[in-house]
Amino acid sequence: MIVHPLLTEERIIGVMILGLNSEYNQIWTTKKESLRSFADIIAVALDKSYTYKELNIEHKKITEMYDQMVIANEKLKTVDATKSSILSYAQHYLQNPIADIVMGTSMIADGSFGVVPEELKKPTINIFENARHLSLTVKMWLKALDFEENRVTYKLVDLDLADTADKITKQWVDIAQSRNITLSFEIDNKPPYIIKADEVWIHEVVANLIDNAFKMTKEGFIKLKVEKVGIEKIRFSIADSGVGIDPETLPLLFQKFERGRAGWKNNIEGTGLGLYLSKKIIEEGHHGKIWAESKGAGKGATFVFEVLI
Repeated sequence: MIVHPLLTEERIIGVMILGLNSEYNQIWTTKKESLRSFADIIAVALDKSYTYKELNIEHKKITEMYDQMVIANEKLKTVDATKSSILSYAQHYLQNPIADIVMGTSMIADGSFGVVPEELKKPTINIFENARHLSLTVKMWLKALDFEENRVTYKLVDLDLADTADKITKQWVDIAQSRNITLSFEIDNKPPYIIKADEVWIHEVVANLIDNAFKMTKEGFIKLKVEKVGIEKIRFSIADSGVGIDPETLPLLFQKFERGRAGWKNNIEGTGLGLYLSKKIIEEGHHGKIWAESKGAGKGATFVFEVLI
């Protein structure tokens, strides 16, 4: 008997056993070489057979995975269609009524319809603030969807950043007074503060940062400032005396849905989208830079963005 291993480059895949009709010593050398070659051929054939079998198994797995992906894709299309319908409903049937509430309560609070009794002024401001927050939440979700689906465009024009910030700041005066927060806006007296920017989106960023400051500040101060940096940049900053930001949160602050430990700990309302959208608007839409600074929890925070003149 001859027992010959069936070898490949990587492994032994079997043995070949041959019965002889003569002694092994009596077999010619050429026949011995032929037997070795025959064993090698069988080894190669078996190796390919096993490989084809494994390939067929993998192909079957891939086919099954593809079928599952097709089914999952169809489900995603249904989810996307449902999501779009809900957001479209929110846009058409929620935004306008909420905007009317915001505008109406704001005008009542500032005396546009006459003097407001003191006992009604605070509830009116509360309604205004809650409606404004709800309006902002709806807008945040809709805008986040626009960014994810690459539907955002920018129309760059000459924009006075100081004038924009001043106008938005004035909308918060009543809220600041009701909370005993000192709200201020200043410039460095180096006008003009004209930047190339999309007016709607820059308004969105400034409004987001002010809204964020008021969420994080129960009392104390909120200071806004516009200033020139060198000869080619204008900087907007907003500092507050609020809950502050711990060092671990700072690098994560502009990620989607990130509200920071202080936000969760103090049960501060928010979508976690405002800073995420602001970063996209400033850095992707205006090639600027936005960041946050804080000495730690309980020590307030400053948010800053810079854009080119």
